[in-house]
Amino acid sequence: MHMFIGTINKGVSIKGYLKKGLVEPHYINKRHQDLVEEMEHRGMKHNSELPKFLVVPKEKGYVDGEANLLLISERCEECKGRIISALHKEIEFARRTKNDTLRDLRRRDKQTEDNSNRLRSSSGVLYDTKWSWV
Repeated sequence: MHMFIGTINKGVSIKGYLKKGLVEPHYINKRHQDLVEEMEHRGMKHNSELPKFLVVPKEKGYVDGEANLLLISERCEECKGRIISALHKEIEFARRTKNDTLRDLRRRDKQTEDNSNRLRSSSGVLYDTKWSWV
């Protein structure tokens, strides 16, 4: 974050960072504060103030999370391992959630069928708010 403000203040282009989805100039101060809070939460110290913008950035930019993860994983093997581990956890969670959802749907189908059978009258006609079978 410090580098971006310094670069912008010097009038150096950050178009490459913008094009690759690596920075949102209008959110640099907020992002910096979020990072400081995370560092403090992890027991780290942050002792350098963020410089003020001398030039107001005109570009809006955006942050592409996947591009950032790819860039980090290319630069840091330890980070790459953490990213892969996190992705495996997400996949496993999705599988469990999917299986839980399927189990819940099957359970609901069974309950609906049981309830339908109980509602069936002696004449063999089932009246429901959506369906009626003979």
